[in-house]
Amino acid sequence: MKKAVLLLFIVAGFQSFAQKNMGIGLKVGSLNGITFKKYSAVSDIEINLGHSYAYNTNLTRWDAYFYDVWIIKNGNVASDWKFKDVRVYTPVAIQGRLLFHKNLNKIGDESVSGLKWYYGIGGQLVSRRVDFIVEYLGTKYVESYNDIDLGVDGIIGLEYTLEDIPLAFFLDVNLLIELIDEPFVLWPQAGLGGRFRF
Repeated sequence: MKKAVLLLFIVAGFQSFAQKNMGIGLKVGSLNGITFKKYSAVSDIEINLGHSYAYNTNLTRWDAYFYDVWIIKNGNVASDWKFKDVRVYTPVAIQGRLLFHKNLNKIGDESVSGLKWYYGIGGQLVSRRVDFIVEYLGTKYVESYNDIDLGVDGIIGLEYTLEDIPLAFFLDVNLLIELIDEPFVLWPQAGLGGRFRF
């Protein structure tokens, strides 16, 4: 029985390699890092992991945020604290996406091969360290906080696979709708990259 299961996995692995239905590569843009994609006949699964851009560095926004998360939630007296500055470190993000693709056989009157457009939905988790530089009764302190954002996004993009080389290049845009910790804040994002297909 064990030999039969092992043989099944080996055959499935060879079929996957022959069909080149997986890809791994690099992505740059709103997220810079590693990208993995599992291709199928109609839909694809994509996972991206890397550094996200450090949005939300506006001091007024962080002043209000500090008042909410540090003073109110911790029961501190607001008049004793003064917000001075903020350091927002590069966030780490992971994206998971379900994509549906359609082949583009023509651009105008020209026939093309290997080009498709896709759309889909996904989820995104972003974590970053934030240092609040504050003053308490005349003395400066650094108060650290781990900021976690969770949201869903809609995606649309283009992907082109070379005919003779197992390389695919892509460009996509998406709109992230934050659910945690600032519900319904919208973040437009974009990215491009390439994957080796195997």
